[in-house]
Amino acid sequence: MHLPVRALALARAHTPARALTAAACAAVWLTLGPPGPALVSDTNAKAVVPTTTPASALAAAVARNRQAALREARALLRSAPLPPGAVRATAAVEALAGGPVLGTPAVSSLVVQTQFWRAPLSFEQAGEWLMAHPPKGLTPAGSSNGNGPGAGQATVGYGYTAPSTAQYQSPELEIGAASLGPSSSALRVDAVVIWTDPRPWPDDAPGRRAHVTVADGCLASASGVVGVSNPGAGLTASLLPAGPPTAALVCRYNGADGPSGALPPSQFQKLAHQARLRATGAEQLARTVSAAPISRTVVPVNGSFRCPMDDGAVALLAFAYPGRPDVDIWAQLGGCTLVGNGYILGAGWNIVPRVKMYG
Repeated sequence: MHLPVRALALARAHTPARALTAAACAAVWLTLGPPGPALVSDTNAKAVVPTTTPASALAAAVARNRQAALREARALLRSAPLPPGAVRATAAVEALAGGPVLGTPAVSSLVVQTQFWRAPLSFEQAGEWLMAHPPKGLTPAGSSNGNGPGAGQATVGYGYTAPSTAQYQSPELEIGAASLGPSSSALRVDAVVIWTDPRPWPDDAPGRRAHVTVADGCLASASGVVGVSNPGAGLTASLLPAGPPTAALVCRYNGADGPSGALPPSQFQKLAHQARLRATGAEQLARTVSAAPISRTVVPVNGSFRCPMDDGAVALLAFAYPGRPDVDIWAQLGGCTLVGNGYILGAGWNIVPRVKMYG
């Protein structure tokens, strides 16, 4: 699924890295069903991702996307407006040495191309010239005013974005200026492009993993469970198998907080509600799960995402399919809202509101 990273509300700050934060959507669906018994795996080993993932195809896609991002970055550099008389410089002044003036996205799949220039303008004139000459065809993305590490090292910067594609996200041109003296300024020009990494993160947290079936019902407690395990093939490139399920089970477990405030510790991760879905409802829920992004570019697992508070609320979803064992999904209902199937992880921003609507 193509999801622009900027749709994740890329936060900007005067720091070495930008943080990503996820926003949830709303959906309405309601059903109910009585709790029932279920089975839980007592293994404490890490889940193992099978080697059936088409690694060569993923590696080729990675190379293509990285190369497309590099081409875009070079094109952005060529589009940068420069004051008359500007000449290339070999290095940055101290005030502009720390990185792009609007910060760097905190992702690993990143291309940054940089140029340094000197312009025969005072710092004030350079700032005014940059503001009056935005690059053609790009959209303003923000500005900054600050101080570098040295005395009198004032800086100014402007950012502009180009359209995203399926191969790269949030391409941005950033131009900054700092004073070199009464009639000379240093310029830093950066093209920053996030290339889409199609490889999913493995669902490999160590600890106890559960597997329930639609027929058996929910676990009474999710305490100590870190995820699900699933027998069967076809779950290393998507969260669910192809085709519609015939039924589904939704098990929602308490976090530390309830609708009226903090819950007693005895209720933490106890079963709060169970919903049984027939074919139509199961298919709708499966579509939501299958649409969850699994690209590691956007799934928030590497600590560089700014996520809301996580009170420990979770859900366990089970889907019945003809001719194969039931498939389980583990979903965080707070924090980074990760979802996993025992093989790969996804971003569950759209899954969480639907699960909560079941009760």
